[in-house]
Amino acid sequence: MEKTPSMTRFNINEKFLYVKVFWQPNENDLFNIKMYDGKKAWSGRFSYEFARKYQERLDETEEKYQANVKEALRKDPKFIYSFTLIPDDNTSATFSWKKKIKGTDTVVHGCVPVHRDDTKETRAFILDFLLAENQDLRKTVESVNLRNAELAANLDKCKKDLDKFVGIKTSLELSFYDKFEQLLNAKKKRMRLLEITPHDATTNVNNIEEEII
Repeated sequence: MEKTPSMTRFNINEKFLYVKVFWQPNENDLFNIKMYDGKKAWSGRFSYEFARKYQERLDETEEKYQANVKEALRKDPKFIYSFTLIPDDNTSATFSWKKKIKGTDTVVHGCVPVHRDDTKETRAFILDFLLAENQDLRKTVESVNLRNAELAANLDKCKKDLDKFVGIKTSLELSFYDKFEQLLNAKKKRMRLLEITPHDATTNVNNIEEEII
């Protein structure tokens, strides 16, 4: 598990819930959590006992379950989220996430009990979320820029290879045409020689002898 806190905004029943998860497991808890629903702040913890209960129910290894929990709390589309107040107790609530199985079927993957936190962290929550979102956007932009640079380099290489190929192709074509022309001329010459009859040959010899005399 990473040690850097994660900050995520969930849209639950058309209301935003800002959730900050502290990935610093101790001997009792897998993680601690703080959240802000727009008016009130809440805090809670997810114990190893809770984790084992869901892990066994879902038949997942400890490593796989913890990895899925991490994905879920970063707002993965494979999960559905809910925030429910405890009846007759406006200081307690539960934040849970369900994993989609088939169609509309889901199974509860985890649930964190939370309690009202009187600390005034409204601005801090929003600021943390905006900073985290800005950092994620920067990473995305850097990744896109790097990918674009790689694509541009590959495109430039492809252009150079294409120019080289065209040059080689042109050179081969010129060489082929030259050889073809040479062969064609040689064949024409041979055909002209073959077309001379014995009578023509004798006449040509006699004419040459007369010219000499």
